[in-house]
Amino acid sequence: MSGAQIPSTESATAVEQAAAVGRSARPAPPPQTTDAAVLVDTIPPEPPAELLDQIAVAGQIWDRLTSRGTTISFSQSGATVRTANGAERRLSLADVVRLASGELQLEER
Repeated sequence: MSGAQIPSTESATAVEQAAAVGRSARPAPPPQTTDAAVLVDTIPPEPPAELLDQIAVAGQIWDRLTSRGTTISFSQSGATVRTANGAERRLSLADVVRLASGELQLEER
């Protein structure tokens, strides 16, 4: 008889198990662990409170500007602010952030 010989029962069992996995209808589930070191939590369930506060401030500023008839057009390099009376001002990205945080005030023209 020719062919490969399996040297031990232990190896034969491993080969048989590997072959059985290939034939099974579904793979075995991954092992369960309770080790906290393997927990991957990349996205928090909600934004940090500080960020929510910053969003609220930016929303109030937006409401104040739009109630005066001011519009803001955004681009990759900054923004253009147009007031109700037609005045136009270009803002850098840094100024846009300062405006949204309340650090920069737009004067009426």
